[in-house]
Amino acid sequence: MQRVLVVSFVLALSGWAHAQPQSFFLRHNDTPIAVPGGASSYILDAAIPTAEVPVAEERVVTASASQSFPTFTSPAFDADVTLLPIASVRLNLSANQKMRECADLGVTLSRVDGSGGLAEIGSGTRAGATLEQGSAGGTVGFASSRLEFPVGDPSILAGQGIAITPTVTNACSLSRRVFFAYDALAAAARVRFQCCFTVAAKCAQAKIKAAAKMASCLLALESRAASSGTVVDPRGAQKCLDRLVKFFGNVDAKKKCVTLGDAPAIAAKVDALVADLTGQLNPLAPPSRSKCQARKIGAASREAVCLLLLGGKAAARGEYLDPDPVNAQKCRNVLATMFGKLESKGTCVTSGDADTIEAQVDAFAGDVTSELACPCP
Repeated sequence: MQRVLVVSFVLALSGWAHAQPQSFFLRHNDTPIAVPGGASSYILDAAIPTAEVPVAEERVVTASASQSFPTFTSPAFDADVTLLPIASVRLNLSANQKMRECADLGVTLSRVDGSGGLAEIGSGTRAGATLEQGSAGGTVGFASSRLEFPVGDPSILAGQGIAITPTVTNACSLSRRVFFAYDALAAAARVRFQCCFTVAAKCAQAKIKAAAKMASCLLALESRAASSGTVVDPRGAQKCLDRLVKFFGNVDAKKKCVTLGDAPAIAAKVDALVADLTGQLNPLAPPSRSKCQARKIGAASREAVCLLLLGGKAAARGEYLDPDPVNAQKCRNVLATMFGKLESKGTCVTSGDADTIEAQVDAFAGDVTSELACPCP
């Protein structure tokens, strides 16, 4: 099958200066494409595969032996690039008979010089993997395996490229036919460069979500207090804090997180936001009884949670960027729209403060996310 690849590899790298991870997919084209030192049908390409039926490579692997699948090579970079420090490779594998905890997987990442020479800059292994029984030549029944490893020398010069070579070792007692499926939407084998290991990135996302829950919890108490003209019961506020401290303690105990022991620091950031917002939105002493101010506090809470969840999604991908501008603006629009509607009724204690509150919430969400997410170069 002829597949026309969109070789956007070089163009996609322009965002890396902003610590943006980039995925490159293992692709196949019947007509070889130019790569450093020659041409190849096995390509690393930035375009996401869209085919319904994957390509499948087959290798007969005898007991105690290893076999390599094709080496997938990128087109040459047109400018010097520094890769992010962690490579995450996803492979879609199966076998003619199930390999129960007896498949040892490997992948090698190489720099490709202008003449096509390969120099290893990282490798990952996974011992004792299970490969499911595939069918239809390995295009059905495969399962994904992820291998992650540090990139030893992340500098790629103009005119050079990178290459990925998957391998499998048969630790079973009998020979197996092993299939590697790729180049389809449902079999998107890829290499991704990111700022930290995925397990640490997922932990960062969980902590950011916990911070969002504490902020939502405290601001809900403040909103109810503003509505009734009372003060917040400190026991309720303590429960909000206790939940965050307990959660952080549980995940820190696994020692998989980017950061450890940061519950007090994050709780202090949440407390500071809540104090700032309520000081501006419910400024009277004793507290005013104002449903308008209560709803303003609720709108600020929704924006804070919305932005933190966006930051958590970014953190889970092993990155930290400013939130996606389109979705972040949707978060802000909720606050601006609500403030405008409330103030139009003329019953608010404060007015014209949407921009100020929005800026404070934005700064808070960025601060918490950058504190907890993977540090990027």
